[in-house]
Amino acid sequence: MVDIIADDIMYRDKPARLILAHDVTEKLKAEAELSRQFFLRQKLITETTIQAQEKEREEIGKELHDNINQILAATKLYLEIVLTGNKDMLPDAARKSYENVNLAITEIRQLSKQLVPPALEETLSSALKDLVTEFQSASGIAIRIEIAKFDEDLLSGNVKLILYRIAQEQINNIVKHSRAKNVSITIETTFDEVTLLISDDGIGFDTTKRQKGIGLRNIASRVGFYNGTLGIQSQPGKGCTLEVAIPLNQEGNLSVSSAV
Repeated sequence: MVDIIADDIMYRDKPARLILAHDVTEKLKAEAELSRQFFLRQKLITETTIQAQEKEREEIGKELHDNINQILAATKLYLEIVLTGNKDMLPDAARKSYENVNLAITEIRQLSKQLVPPALEETLSSALKDLVTEFQSASGIAIRIEIAKFDEDLLSGNVKLILYRIAQEQINNIVKHSRAKNVSITIETTFDEVTLLISDDGIGFDTTKRQKGIGLRNIASRVGFYNGTLGIQSQPGKGCTLEVAIPLNQEGNLSVSSAV
């Protein structure tokens, strides 16, 4: 395809018409390729988001059925003993019913915390520390967090939430799959980007052979939404290091709803 521009000019003191022809075929091809890549990227983000939502629903279903439902079922049996009026078993059955109700409340509260966005009105740092405390208590894994070189004022609320979700997702992956004993989390800011580094001393994996699971794909989707970069270093028996970097010069214009 040729782009033609014509203009009236004076040439050697006589009226003339200047015609310029420029081949724009390659330009149009490049624009079409960029559009195609953008479409594929948006499609991948959408598919990954849907998969993450389905995974989340599945996890909620398992938690309700395998844990909370079992606690309530046992409580029902104890309450039936109470209703029979058996004086010998009544105190013990009433006590266990009370303990199970408290346990169910705790489990539901923990499940709710995973679903509801954290309160980031104070700081992302405090939210990450709370997250670390919860995972340490539940898993027994020692988790250290380093935030000395982190300027939170450089981040919008959108990116704070994304970083929190990425940390939550990766720590959950570590607890479930890595058999790690120690985890290190470092978050830093420079003048143009924020970096999140999460390392563990678990069993690791071969990054050239193992495909990304839904958890890592979900992290990649969130990072890609903000034009960030995701790096994963791991070897069998040598743990895993995940590094996320998000530029700070464009994130304020993006909506968090599409990436979370």
